[in-house]
Amino acid sequence: MERHEFLEILTEQIRTKRARPFIAKEIEEHIEDQKMDFMAEGMTDLEAAKSHGIHTWVSFEPVLDPAAVLDCIKGCAYFIDRAKIGKLNYHPSEIDWAKFGREAEDLCQEMGLDYYIKDS
Repeated sequence: MERHEFLEILTEQIRTKRARPFIAKEIEEHIEDQKMDFMAEGMTDLEAAKSHGIHTWVSFEPVLDPAAVLDCIKGCAYFIDRAKIGKLNYHPSEIDWAKFGREAEDLCQEMGLDYYIKDS
């Protein structure tokens, strides 16, 4: 959901129509302030979402560099709940997909991540 959609849904609940734009502006400023605070702390959007109890996931597809994907999974496992992994289809590749799939699955299990590895 985009921010403007959220604000529209929220402000539609306010009875006094004249107050809606002022309240929307106030809320939007609070959102921006919080975003700036997160950025000042060096947080990414996913880290901020996770810190507020929002379920997060990342998608690694198509996999072009298996080592880079495994490194990313290790580096972001603390702020994601699920990893979706998909191979490169319809293009020649030197990647040993069976080996990579086993390594990715083992790593996700080791990191305690829910994961989904696409068959094709």
